[in-house]
Amino acid sequence: MSSLTKIILIKSCVICDPSLFIKYLIRPNVKVSFINKVRFYKYFKFILENAKQSKLDKELMLNIEKPYEINFKGGKNYCFYDSKKKAPLIVIELKETNNLLYIDIHPF
Repeated sequence: MSSLTKIILIKSCVICDPSLFIKYLIRPNVKVSFINKVRFYKYFKFILENAKQSKLDKELMLNIEKPYEINFKGGKNYCFYDSKKKAPLIVIELKETNNLLYIDIHPF
């Protein structure tokens, strides 16, 4: 279940369409770092809309990296780039444990 959620989250970021992910976000096996999922979604939507405006390519490219946070052991950073910029436009931290998917999003 969490692998499908992860695939949809990735697709949502690659094409900068947050609406694809909303029905997966409300699933009980998805946990977010925000106070609630509504606040997470508003921020997620804001980040994706900004990325959509600044990207130079039709779709963003995914690069999976080690997490920046020391407290996020076992997780990965899903960084989304366009072909011209050196810094990622979107950074999502994902961690899977016990059939739960933990999601955090980095600011710009």
